[in-house]
Amino acid sequence: MVDISFKRARTKAVHREQLVFLCYHSLTLFNGSFDRSKEGLLVNPVERWMQDIRLMTEPECMCLLQAKTIHCPAVDMAKASKLKKSNILNLRKKVWEVSTYFADFYNKLDAADAQTIQRLAFQLINQIEKIIGNFIGFLYTSVPFNISEKHEHVRIQSRMLMCHMENFKVSSGKGVVPVLKTLSNLGHAFAGLSETIQANLVGSLLEDIRGSASIYHLRVAIESLQAIATDQEISKVIIKEDGVQILCQICSLNNVDSMKVDALKTIGVLCEIQQAQIELEKANGVPVLADLLSSESSIEVKTGVARILAQITSPNVDNVQHLLGFIEYLDDLLRELTNLCIIAPSSDVFMFAAAAISNITFMDSMSCEYLETYNTAEALLSGCLSGKADNLYSKNHVATTLSNIVSSESCRQQVIEAGGIKVLFNFLDEAVVTLKYINQENLQKTHELCENVQQKAAIVLGRLVQNKSSATLITNMNGVNQLADLCYNSLERNNSDSVLLACLVTLRKLHTFVCEEFEEMIIEELVQPRITDSFLFCSKVKESFV
Repeated sequence: MVDISFKRARTKAVHREQLVFLCYHSLTLFNGSFDRSKEGLLVNPVERWMQDIRLMTEPECMCLLQAKTIHCPAVDMAKASKLKKSNILNLRKKVWEVSTYFADFYNKLDAADAQTIQRLAFQLINQIEKIIGNFIGFLYTSVPFNISEKHEHVRIQSRMLMCHMENFKVSSGKGVVPVLKTLSNLGHAFAGLSETIQANLVGSLLEDIRGSASIYHLRVAIESLQAIATDQEISKVIIKEDGVQILCQICSLNNVDSMKVDALKTIGVLCEIQQAQIELEKANGVPVLADLLSSESSIEVKTGVARILAQITSPNVDNVQHLLGFIEYLDDLLRELTNLCIIAPSSDVFMFAAAAISNITFMDSMSCEYLETYNTAEALLSGCLSGKADNLYSKNHVATTLSNIVSSESCRQQVIEAGGIKVLFNFLDEAVVTLKYINQENLQKTHELCENVQQKAAIVLGRLVQNKSSATLITNMNGVNQLADLCYNSLERNNSDSVLLACLVTLRKLHTFVCEEFEEMIIEELVQPRITDSFLFCSKVKESFV
């Protein structure tokens, strides 16, 4: 055995010596053909060989490189962001499908035979494992421990359900209670796992936004986030994963206005949820919004800011958040919103700015002083006269703002000088036109908006009547007859009792200053009687006694 090993080693050594000899001999032969340079130095054969091979290979390599498509990493990352969006939406769809399996199994537990119940249980478990396996494969990192742990919990509950199926009998009701309990545990386990996977996918998409490779990738990632934010359940996950804070950081960047528009739209969608407004406060959202409004950003960016401000300050939202820094930036916000109303290129821009202003007037009494300083009433009324307030929403916001600021003498004068009386009488003419193509829900909304516009317009007119000069201006525009017509004609006031009451009050205030302008019938029916009697007379309330 030793001899054989020795012979093998000896053979290898001989071969090695032969190889070295051949290499040396080749170099020696090649040295005989050395060229001599101008300085008389020899040219190294290896260098000469490298030069020759370079001349042969470079053109070929260049042809291959020019023919080969260059893949941009940013494009690949953008595709990955789109894929994440699709996976998140598909996960929501598949989870809903599994919920139908749970419901079917539960509903047939008492009615179907044991064989059918066992088949349904097998289908349910098989569907759960299939979905979980597919979506765990979509994770862009190694499977986190919390997902693995919850996946194992689902498997344990699935095995327990199958064990119960072996002894399940419908006729005797044996095993029904354990099956129900296990089914409930399996449902909770699956819901927890699917939520964790979804949070992981959403977090990965948010990381794409935070660490985007290019402007193109950033745009695609934000658009993908905006697409999934329309689902309220996914919105809650985005908020939980610090989505609002990340979007606010995007809004703070310079020279990315197109990105800011999409980021602001997404914030607006998220702020439909109360928790998003709290997160906006934590992220110092109000200073960011104020900076965007006062900067040289595009109209689209400022419109997005106005939309968010209108949303987070809406009096219709329960527990409106008094956001951090809101009072501090109130002056800047109202100044820039007023300017936005002036330069608004469309009715939509005007509507969002007017909505934000009207909502802010409910939040702090100081707002009226700022509105007076910046002649906001003139800006709003000018927008109405120029046709920017071409929808009921805009008119409602303008009427709301005017009703809140005319308590000030200087604001009342601004409203009158800016043609406010004419605009208010135009608001009083708003009546619902019943069209066949308007469904019942839209008709109800339109009716409510018309009622609000008319009521607020009548209230503002009443508050403007503080002396004979203002009362004369109103009567000179046929104001008395128009208010009286609204009282007599219920269709003209959209069958609204609140509009009727506001018109009666305004008529009585006018009568105190310009009684000579009233017809006798109007005085007898709408002014002299008690207001309750005039109200009942005009509303034609008919009481029936059984």
